[in-house]
Amino acid sequence: MKHSPFLSSVSTSLLLGLLLCGGGLYGQADAAEQPGFLERFIAIFKLPPPETPAASDSLRPGSEPQDLTRQYWRTYNLIHQEQQAYYRNLADSSHTNWDELTGLPGSDFQLKGDTLVRAKNIKVFGWHPHWMGSAYAYYPFKLLSHVSLFSYNLAADSERLLDNPEVFDAWASDDFNLVELAHADNCKVLLTFSSFGRTKNRKFLRDPERQEDVITDLLEKMVALGADGIDLDFELVPLNFEKQLSAFIIRLRHKLNLLDGDYQLSVVLPKVNGTENGNSLYNVKLLQRYVDFFTLTAYDFTTGDFAAGPISPLYDDDPTPQGFSSIEDVVFNYLEDSLDRRKLLLGLPYYGGRWSRHVRVPDTGEDSLSFQHLTYAAISKANRRNGPPKYDRRAWAAYYRQSTLSQQEGFVRREDVTWFDDTLTMGVKYDWILEQGLGGVGIWALGYDLPQPELWGLIGEKFAAASDTFVYHRPTYSIWNVPQTLHKYSDLFGLSGLFVFAFLAIGFLVALFDWRVREVFFKNKTLRLLYIVASFALVTATLAVVLFLQSDLITDFGPGWLALLTLVIGLVSGTLLIRVISRWFDRRREGVP
Repeated sequence: MKHSPFLSSVSTSLLLGLLLCGGGLYGQADAAEQPGFLERFIAIFKLPPPETPAASDSLRPGSEPQDLTRQYWRTYNLIHQEQQAYYRNLADSSHTNWDELTGLPGSDFQLKGDTLVRAKNIKVFGWHPHWMGSAYAYYPFKLLSHVSLFSYNLAADSERLLDNPEVFDAWASDDFNLVELAHADNCKVLLTFSSFGRTKNRKFLRDPERQEDVITDLLEKMVALGADGIDLDFELVPLNFEKQLSAFIIRLRHKLNLLDGDYQLSVVLPKVNGTENGNSLYNVKLLQRYVDFFTLTAYDFTTGDFAAGPISPLYDDDPTPQGFSSIEDVVFNYLEDSLDRRKLLLGLPYYGGRWSRHVRVPDTGEDSLSFQHLTYAAISKANRRNGPPKYDRRAWAAYYRQSTLSQQEGFVRREDVTWFDDTLTMGVKYDWILEQGLGGVGIWALGYDLPQPELWGLIGEKFAAASDTFVYHRPTYSIWNVPQTLHKYSDLFGLSGLFVFAFLAIGFLVALFDWRVREVFFKNKTLRLLYIVASFALVTATLAVVLFLQSDLITDFGPGWLALLTLVIGLVSGTLLIRVISRWFDRRREGVP
């Protein structure tokens, strides 16, 4: 069906408005409070959404670093839990009401003929949250190996099993045909079973009888929906419950094997699988015998209003890495723990984060810092007029910086920085997946890019092959090879250049101790001019190389005028110093008989 441009623009604005407010995570809503229609309407169309409450002092920049046990919650990606909590508290969370409110826009992405298919040795897995409604109508399922319905949510009350029955009522309705569309393109459909929170998980894992009831109900719903397996998403598993969790997963695997069909089982993994005392949360060496694949949620490395940085950094610049600071860290930790790399999928975000700092009037108190998650589509729309983003080519992350006058009383300006992934940074991470021989990629969450088509095109470019299997070839990125090499080995080149410059300067100073060198050099004004010009050229070239290797240096230094002022002061001071030395030498020379 074709839509007019006006309707498309209106529907796009409605979708992005809802994603910015509902898809942004601004703290968990109280499940006991059911907002009225007016509150829901304001919540959906209010831009920007309410700001995050201030973080505790222990989470602010400059606070003492916490050990891994105290940072235990950071090992998980609580974005799943927070979004689940937000939408379950809205009466308009079913897919029917979502579509009625948003007029969901479609994507312009089109498959290039029927021959474009995903390589069979690569899994492309994505979650379809229930609040994304019928966005699945625009997914090119040929490029997906698995899509998982998010989610069967375990009830906190032990008297109940399912916490969100209205979601399954919507999925069981006649107008929900995701399973049919996926199967038509050989894409398997899973059903995510989610359980969030230490208290809830502790009670559940201690209750084998309730586990049996949940498994029975879960498998019945899976079969009723026509799904092909189960995806497990436990977040904040209590410490020392590894054996109970393994027993539950193995029991579920056995129950799936008893059914008539080839059903699959996948498990969501946290970024960190252990604590400082050596205890593991998941016994991956054991579980990989029962699990078809694992999805490592490699996002929200930086989140909340205590820090600003890449959401999903590929590499880490920290000279003292802590083992969970980048994708490379967490993946290698699992591989060293004997996890089969072909069973490991790397979960990546279709969202970003925006940190907003409101700077107060001087001497009136502390600045205010807030954070919010934004979908890829919302970031693309908000920065459409700002041109291409800047890049951190170590973390392989994109970002925008913007400074505006603050609209809040008592503040002078607002400084925003938005970190996210685009086609360049996501493409580098896809290439890294192939280079490392991992099983594929996971996406949180499908539909967060609508109506933008480019991320689907990137999947087609990276994971679609003419043959049945994909053979990795080292890519050539959009930057040419020499700068790419300089970026990769920037520390080595920088240190080598420092030594060369230092030895040249020391050699020149030593040579000046010879009066004959001083006589020839300072007597000849042409040599002095050449010296000044060569020194200026050398300093300029060195500065250009440094800025190329560290592209964020000027931005991080402060406002642009401050960096320019510092450069001018340096040039003027250097010129005056050279002039003073030259005149001093001329006077001394004139006094020599």
